[in-house]
Parts: sequence; structure tokens; C-alpha cells
Amino acid sequence: MGKVDVGNLEGVTLPDRFTLSHSGGSGFNVSAVWDCPRKAALKLLGWKNKLKPMYFITGGIVHQHAFHPYLGQGDVNPAGARQRIETVISTEKYTEEYTNSQGEVKTVTSDVELTDKDRADAPTSVENMLTVWDQCKYHPGQVVACERLVISPVLDPDTGNAPGICDGIQFAGRLDLAINKGDGVSLRDLKTAASAIKPGWLSDVGYTMQLSSYSYLWAAKTGEKLKDLGLFPLVKNKTVAGIAKHAVEMVLDQSFSWQHVYEALVTTVEQIKTYEKRKFWPQCHPSQCVGRFGQVCQFAPLCYSDQFPEGEWAKTLVRKDEG
Repeated sequence: MGKVDVGNLEGVTLPDRFTLSHSGGSGFNVSAVWDCPRKAALKLLGWKNKLKPMYFITGGIVHQHAFHPYLGQGDVNPAGARQRIETVISTEKYTEEYTNSQGEVKTVTSDVELTDKDRADAPTSVENMLTVWDQCKYHPGQVVACERLVISPVLDPDTGNAPGICDGIQFAGRLDLAINKGDGVSLRDLKTAASAIKPGWLSDVGYTMQLSSYSYLWAAKTGEKLKDLGLFPLVKNKTVAGIAKHAVEMVLDQSFSWQHVYEALVTTVEQIKTYEKRKFWPQCHPSQCVGRFGQVCQFAPLCYSDQFPEGEWAKTLVRKDEG
């Protein structure tokens, strides 16, 4: 199969004003630039996930139902979340057309690649996660903010000013929960995980940087320093007891300073503008296209289409948004 036409990748230009984010959902993904600048450029050109299969949206459904009490949407709803996952599992499939190297239009219809174990365990796991959360959740009176999108200019924490290279550039992040137990505001991230989160995982640079970035945003918008940062893990398990065993607050031993966050943002902007000027966006080697959670980058068949069998790229979770 010939190289897939991904658009004028090397001619990508950025608007004068754009938004950075650390997690990717709120703007130009800082992590993507660090991991693979080519991935960031492809996203900018409109290549996105074709759909979000069950194992990608499980966390989203859990979050939505867990946060109902804090958003004025009623109680936590474990049974409702179970029903939503069952619907996804039973109906999710896609049909995609692509043009092969001979110019022939082909059609691929595929079920989402879920194992029988996924299909059997996921609904119970989601329901049990929310059952545990309902028993451990914070009192609504303690919640200062929930699912709050915070946007700020890229500011030097020492001076309060934006450097020239970051003029017009914003930084955004969606914070799960800011809570106050009476001794100051703390940030908590609700995390759904495949297995028990080990304390050492909290020292992971990427995750520490993400939460520290949220702390930076909170301070930039409110002028208030957070008391601490941490997460509340809900482990995917078939029993309430198995999930409850690990469902305790895990607070970061230490976090990056605001200066580190600021320097990382400025460095990212410098990288982006350098790639844009050179009209070249570096790509990872295929051996580096698997993330730390074992998921293969969805753009690998676009970057390395000659290494994929005929039509295989069309079966991946990638599409081009036109217009």
C-alpha cells in the first residue's frame, strides 16, 4: 500500500493565537509535542479518533455519573452508567471507505476490538466503581469546583507577565475537583485505572506535571495556592470489595514548582514555532509508538503506512475531519 495522503503536513502553520493544554482535551496538547511533534501536527490538520471505543470512554462515563451531585444533576447513578456501557458494547461499530494504492475505493466494516472478557466485565466494573465512589465521595459542601475549565495566559510566576514568544497564547486545563476540608483548597483527580496504582506511580513525571499545571492555572486565575494535589483511584474490578480496597486518596509527595511548569510551557511554544518555521515536524520511530498504557498510537498507520497490510490503516481509530 502506498503512503496515505495526510494533507500538507510539512506546510502546517499555526494561528497567531492558540491554546495549549496538558491533557489534550482543551487545546494544543503539550504532551503530544513532547512525545511526537508529528502527532501534534496531524491533530492540528484535523486527523482525529474515528470513534471512542468502550475502553476509552469508560473513564468519561464514570466521571460524568460520579460528578452528578456536584453539578446539580442528581445522585450518583451506578445503574445508569452500567446501562450506558452496555449500549456502547452492543452497538459500537464503524464503516469506513478508503482508496487503495490502485485507486480502488474499498469499504471496511468493523466491530470495535473488544475481547469477550471486556464485554462481560466492563458493565459490572463500571457499576461497582460508582458504587464505591458513592460510599466514599466528598460532601457537596466541600466541593469548591467540579469539572471546571480554567484558561490563563502563559504567565511568568515571578513577574506576572507573559513573555513575548507567548504573546496571544493561552494555557487551559479541565480540573476534576477542587475541595476544601476546612484547611485550604486541595485538587483531586478522579482516576479510573486498569490495576492498582502504586505509590511510586504518583512520582511519574508526566502525571506530576499535569497536576502541577492545574495548580499553576488555579493560582493564575484565583491568586490562591492549593494546599495539595492528589488523586482518587477507582480500579477496574468485578467486585465492590476489590475496588474499595484501593479507593483511597493518594496525595503527591511533592509537585513541580510553578516555575517548572512555566518553563515547560515556554519551551513547548519555542519547539512548536521552530517546527513551523522549518516546515518539518519530527516523528517517532515505530518502536516508540506504543504508549505507557500499551496503546499503539492511532496515527502509526499514517506515518508508517508501508508497514501495514492493505487497508489496515482504515481499520484504526483515525479519520480526517474535512472543513
